[in-house]
Amino acid sequence: MATFETDLAQPVETITIETPARDFLKPVTLEASADGARWETIASAQPVFRTAEGAAHLSLSFAPADWRRFRLTLEDRRTQPIPLTGARIQAAAAPAAPPNPCR
Repeated sequence: MATFETDLAQPVETITIETPARDFLKPVTLEASADGARWETIASAQPVFRTAEGAAHLSLSFAPADWRRFRLTLEDRRTQPIPLTGARIQAAAAPAAPPNPCR
């Protein structure tokens, strides 16, 4: 399990894991908390992978929310654990301003 924290002022919508591991497939559970006391599962059994040929899917996307802390659990029961070296936390894009009608 790895824990990450952010001080972004905007809602968060994506976490991308960073690992030097090659040729793996892991289901991931992602929990989030605004206060560090109450945790909510926001992704369960989501696959992350990298193939020997270089194809990869390392991001987990979820509904934008004001989460500040994240817990990431990689399922290691069927395969060897992989090292995590970090995570990139991406803020949600700001909604576009409504058009200003000309009068």
